[in-house]
Amino acid sequence: MLRIRDAYRETRQILGIQPGDSSAARWSRYVVECQEGDTRLLYQELTGELLALAPGEEEPREELYRRWFLVPPDLDEFALAGQLKVRYRDFAPRRDYINTYTIFTTMECNARCFYCYEKAWRQGTMTRETALKTVDYICRYRGVRKVYLTWFGGEPLCHAEIIDLVSAELRRRGVPYQSDMISNGYLFDENSLGRAADLWKLKKVRITLDGMHDTYRRIKNYCNDDPDPLTTVIRNIEGLLAREIWVEIRLHVDLYNRAEIHSLSDYLIGRFGGRPLVNVYPHLLYEDHDGVGVHHEESLHTELVNTCMELEQKLFRHGLFTWRLRESPRFHACLADEDQVLAVLPDGSLLKCRDYLDRPRAGNVWEQVPPDPDHVRDWKILADDLAACRSCLFYPECERLRNCTEKQTCHLADIMRKRYGLEQAMRLAFCEAEKKGDARL
Repeated sequence: MLRIRDAYRETRQILGIQPGDSSAARWSRYVVECQEGDTRLLYQELTGELLALAPGEEEPREELYRRWFLVPPDLDEFALAGQLKVRYRDFAPRRDYINTYTIFTTMECNARCFYCYEKAWRQGTMTRETALKTVDYICRYRGVRKVYLTWFGGEPLCHAEIIDLVSAELRRRGVPYQSDMISNGYLFDENSLGRAADLWKLKKVRITLDGMHDTYRRIKNYCNDDPDPLTTVIRNIEGLLAREIWVEIRLHVDLYNRAEIHSLSDYLIGRFGGRPLVNVYPHLLYEDHDGVGVHHEESLHTELVNTCMELEQKLFRHGLFTWRLRESPRFHACLADEDQVLAVLPDGSLLKCRDYLDRPRAGNVWEQVPPDPDHVRDWKILADDLAACRSCLFYPECERLRNCTEKQTCHLADIMRKRYGLEQAMRLAFCEAEKKGDARL
């Protein structure tokens, strides 16, 4: 038996080696098994450990028991997983600084996507005064840490002057920083691309694509009525890559584009396949995504999930997508329950979650005081377990916040997709360990 991946350090500290007699033990409900060639791979979702058994090798029951792959027949693993998740929060760093900000330069946008969840918020653009107050706030609460910024909107490039101003002011004050951006990518040009690499210190841009040329033009519905906006965005992606800025392309998948989403993936493979700094991944558009309360029947949802899995497989074959095992247990559900994270709206209001614009504010940059502690605590409260959690393979790593409405339901098809991705990640980890000679007894 070879150990391909160690158990999480934190889990080893909590659980240690399982004591007792393995003679009556059963397999843990959280063990996933798959084959890579003739090798049998075993992954323990509870601990993050990956083992490999050679062809014909007998199961080393005692060792599997010590490592929690086998467990006592009366062990309540659901309760154990719940206790572990509580304990993991004790390992989460307690941060007394805030150095990670999403800054909404504007709520305006040059596109008019029919599915936009911000339609009701299409108002407000950050002033220079608010931007400078935001820099004051950042400098007051970053401690001595580097600052990480995400430019968001609306379309952040509709008001790129604020990106220039904040970046230049941080540089003038000697504050180390870097940024990423969520954008439709259309408004980049040679001038802004140069500033992105130098002044903005932009490391990554996430751009969403919806279809081929006609579909993309129709869905984005840009204000300038460009007859071929997709070509412009692809050119801008090339410009970002030429400046060594990572580009993450999200492919929305839903009924309106399902017939041509594979054509779009083929087009992207032809342009970017095998190139570094590009990642492409499919994403289901609805199911209450980002506060858009649209749901599909289970059978249709399953069809769309299958489409996503087909896209993942194809994109992987061409070096644009991959699967990875987790490096550590989840200490947080998302950015919203991390101490060092805030979002700044155009008027200077502060939020813990950038996706829920209708929620109470945590404060504002004008008062230059820490975010409201009750608000911060409210975004740390976990949601109650669902009935399905008790039998879910992925319960040990699932964290859901009470305030996050889009995480209050689960679909069997999503679990199927996640299991497939996990099995692929197991195989990749094994092959990588074999290549590097990293497998250990």
